[in-house]
Amino acid sequence: MGLTDKTPTITAYATSLGTAAGAASLTVNEWVAICGLGLAVATFAVNAVYKHLHYRLEKARHVAENKDH
Repeated sequence: MGLTDKTPTITAYATSLGTAAGAASLTVNEWVAICGLGLAVATFAVNAVYKHLHYRLEKARHVAENKDH
């Protein structure tokens, strides 16, 4: 097995190492900003789901109350 047979493997490992080094080069402030953005998106999603469920519950409650009249 010559060097040319190992070239794709060496290239893959070098690219992986470069990507890991790029992610590691972020500062603490940048990591906090990324985590904060992720938390904001997650909060928005959870609130949207609960508002939708609340709307369905209120609609069902309204229909049940007006059914008797």
